[in-house]
Amino acid sequence: KPGPVEAARDILQEVYYAQRVFQGKEKRFATHLSELGLANLNSKLELQLTPTGWEASVPVSGFFSKRRAFIRQDALFEVR
Repeated sequence: KPGPVEAARDILQEVYYAQRVFQGKEKRFATHLSELGLANLNSKLELQLTPTGWEASVPVSGFFSKRRAFIRQDALFEVR
């Protein structure tokens, strides 16, 4: 069974691959999870555009502090 960081990574990788497909077809990044067909993936999942592309994040369960896992358009994954 995956731990909390791996579970967050799995969710964010779904966003990453959906964004790649969307960007290839639409020639832009999606601004809403609904454009990617992922509106119901996780209620705390957030997607936002950044000056360099986009970033998605989701809380990492099991951490007492408010840590979130992030993934960017260049596939960088990190927990902050």
